[in-house]
Amino acid sequence: MFLHCAVLLYVEAGAWHLFFYTLWKAILSTLYTFVMLVLVQYLVFRNPSQR
Repeated sequence: MFLHCAVLLYVEAGAWHLFFYTLWKAILSTLYTFVMLVLVQYLVFRNPSQR
């Protein structure tokens, strides 16, 4: 997930002088995506005994 975000954002930035800014964006994007995936899993794939 991080590799995908990093490659996408570095291609979008197009310059290495934005390295740390883009790295920070990739880390935040990865964390956000991970949190959203976990949230959706909890909402969609509930334990059948809890329904």
